[in-house]
Amino acid sequence: MSFVRIGRSARIAAQVRGAAFSSRRAVKTYGPAVMRRLDMGVRTIPALVAAPTLSTHVLDTATGRPAAGLAVTLYRGSEVVGSATTDADGRIRELATGLAKGTYRLEFDLGGYFARGEPAFITRVALDVELGEEDHYHVPLLVSRFGCVSYRGS
Repeated sequence: MSFVRIGRSARIAAQVRGAAFSSRRAVKTYGPAVMRRLDMGVRTIPALVAAPTLSTHVLDTATGRPAAGLAVTLYRGSEVVGSATTDADGRIRELATGLAKGTYRLEFDLGGYFARGEPAFITRVALDVELGEEDHYHVPLLVSRFGCVSYRGS
């Protein structure tokens, strides 16, 4: 098997029962290619598939600064899938990798973050998100002591 790149299109050329490389039987793929499986005779070899990842970015709208040091946990059902603390820029670049399709709960511990100053009205934000077939999911959160908003980022 060979991978040939021509301009913006990638062409995957394979020998198929004696066919030459780059034959008319080769599969043309445009954009990012993800190989689900590779058939070799009677034996099937699962290909390496990039499983989805999840990241987040938290901004404190009251101060106009990133929310550094905020604890975030990702659950699937009752199982903890990932856990981290936001960096100085308020980001967690990779909270979890290799995520399967399904529903996850993203929990932000605002009580711990706002405990440094005045007490917060909202102490925890829990977002149920549905992950599908895409490669990456980004979930930003804008917070203050009295409110929050989230959206699907890019």
